[in-house]
Amino acid sequence: SHSVPAISAEVRLPRAWSLVPSGDAAGPVRFTRASAYPRTPSLLLETGKTEKILAARTSLEEFARSAAAGLPGFTANRREDWDAYFPGSAALDFMFEGKQPNGSSIPLAGTSLVVPLSEHEALAATLIAVFSDWQQARWDLARLAENLRR
Repeated sequence: SHSVPAISAEVRLPRAWSLVPSGDAAGPVRFTRASAYPRTPSLLLETGKTEKILAARTSLEEFARSAAAGLPGFTANRREDWDAYFPGSAALDFMFEGKQPNGSSIPLAGTSLVVPLSEHEALAATLIAVFSDWQQARWDLARLAENLRR
């Protein structure tokens, strides 16, 4: 695994994930990994004040409301408490229609995870991938949350 220095918490990801360079130091840190499918999985990580990201259980409902307006075919599938991985954390699974470079649509699956790091800071992680990649990569999110406890 490798750590993510731009995030205030010690975040460990499997080496399969590669950092995507960005000129925006204030935005989320983006990772991708290889795939046999037409769209590579994408993972966005950012930390922020809990007032901005909010408590895990509230933040995901707000994400679902805002995403529904901006993503074609958005459907929130399942919200889970992830206390087993990190106390107070929660995840929301969703699907939507993504656009390919040629303009065609492709169904995508995702998971947004919010982990309260302290009373004043939280980590937000969002995974987006084609369904086959998402099923595997979702476990990387679980390991990410679990490793924050150590």
